[in-house]
Amino acid sequence: MKKNNVIFLNDNKLIEEESYLWRYLDLHKFISFINEKSICFTRLDKFEDAKEGATPNHLLKNFLFDNHQKELEKTITTSIDISVNGRDRNRIDKEIEQIQRFNFASCWFIGSEKSESVAMWNIYSKPNDVAIKIKYSDFKENLSKYGFLGSNIEMNIVCKPIEYIDFQSPNSLISSNMEDSVFMKDNSFNHEKEFRLVIKEEYREIDKLIFDDNICKKSQEKTYNERENYPNIILELLNFNKYNFEVVHHPKSQKWAKDNIEKFLKVNFKISNSNLELN
Repeated sequence: MKKNNVIFLNDNKLIEEESYLWRYLDLHKFISFINEKSICFTRLDKFEDAKEGATPNHLLKNFLFDNHQKELEKTITTSIDISVNGRDRNRIDKEIEQIQRFNFASCWFIGSEKSESVAMWNIYSKPNDVAIKIKYSDFKENLSKYGFLGSNIEMNIVCKPIEYIDFQSPNSLISSNMEDSVFMKDNSFNHEKEFRLVIKEEYREIDKLIFDDNICKKSQEKTYNERENYPNIILELLNFNKYNFEVVHHPKSQKWAKDNIEKFLKVNFKISNSNLELN
């Protein structure tokens, strides 16, 4: 196992040192986080947003292609399929697929020590679940100092707040000076106030799975997926006990659920109730 390199990119311009990073979790993910002392990074093509990783240039070209096609369709009265710039669209789709395939992200919510997000509670957890939070400056200091462990190859992990722009505005796309498109999302997602940790794998050709009739098909698929088609990468946080994570109960948590969680936490975690009051 090798220690992985961690880079914080332009964060001093986009997030305050006194900010807090929040992660809203269901109980299974929370238990895994505590037991494994690790962070799970998910491949971008597994996220809900199909435009993850698309560059401003990709989005602008598709915007122009779509408008061109709409104008052309207005002049056609027969029922035929029309495809404008099909080859260019295919190339763009392939480039976006490659970006999504070789970038894995862990997503956190940027807030203050006491601020909570009802939207994040509702989307990523349910009553009796929890959130974890940590002061950004502490998280950055520890992660920069200790890093991750959990891969046989060296990886670059880049950390940066998401920048939100209007994907429907050509002017916004043209004026964008985004250095890395995996840290850019449409304004429609700005309620997430996201801070993102991204594993950037080197691009490589991925072999197609060719079955051997003499070997169990399920076994071959399992081996192939573990080697080439893994949806997640899990990396251990070195010196986990140095991180001042705090556990926050869901605002709808019942007393028995809180008691169970606090009994489970035999490590020295600070635990608090939500500041929200929800029916």
